Amino acid sequence: MSEEIEAELVIGEVRTRFRGPAERLMSFLLEFAAKYVPQLQLASKLCLSYSLAELAEKFGDYVKITPEGPRVMADERLSDKAQVALQLLAQRIAKELGRAPTDALQVKEICQLTGLKEKSVSSRLSEMSLEQHVERVKEGKAVKYRLATLGIKWLEEYIRKQLKAPAPAASSVYT
Repeated sequence: MSEEIEAELVIGEVRTRFRGPAERLMSFLLEFAAKYVPQLQLASKLCLSYSLAELAEKFGDYVKITPEGPRVMADERLSDKAQVALQLLAQRIAKELGRAPTDALQVKEICQLTGLKEKSVSSRLSEMSLEQHVERVKEGKAVKYRLATLGIKWLEEYIRKQLKAPAPAASSVYT
């Protein structure tokens, strides 16, 4: 008779404990993996969220957290919508790093940081709100805007298509 083993297995948010003979441990692990690993893989395909590390990897070339606060550092000409989204993303990253008290900004703050006119920022935020790219939040008496997960997804695709797309091939003219 073998000694009893106690083990804890954690995969993602799923946690289980095993206590029993060593001979049963391997079959327990295989049963657990067969049952939960496919579900976890499926869940990861269906869920959309971004960790701080993912945000830094995907957007680190475009946003920086400076001593003066979060800033957009893109050289390319961005649409007004992309500028607003990047500034809100920079704010979100700063909040997650503990360098800002909130992840949301007022329209006037976005205007100051991006150099865009208030009418343009308000219009873009209205569009983005309808598209569920930003969330409108109240903090005290102030109305602020926070970049939503769908907004990050849109921004990721925008940057991939608009800023990182290879230059078009030179066309040849035949006469």
